[in-house]
Amino acid sequence: LMRAALRDAMATIAELDATMADMAVVTDLDIGDYWNQLPEYTQRASKLGLAIGDVYKADTLFYQQGLKTNEVVAISTETMKMASIAGLDTAEATDRMTAALRGFNMELNEASA
Repeated sequence: LMRAALRDAMATIAELDATMADMAVVTDLDIGDYWNQLPEYTQRASKLGLAIGDVYKADTLFYQQGLKTNEVVAISTETMKMASIAGLDTAEATDRMTAALRGFNMELNEASA
């Protein structure tokens, strides 16, 4: 039982590290910076009732679209709320949010307005 828990924990750490590496590719921060932000991501995940990795993944998808950090946090939080309510995964919710905003001829950075 203890080995299974350890194996699961190691898998979670490896998955988080890979997601952080994806973020580092499209931002000016490195993986260490994202590990240092773990408490903030944990708090956001807890407030939304989601896994920490889902928060990192949502942010990564919006960073890939060229948004700045304050824009990413705002739109990814709203997207994750939508995902939770609609029962969607992070990628599907991000695609739908992006399409909806563009359908209204809004740029993603206008979403919070």
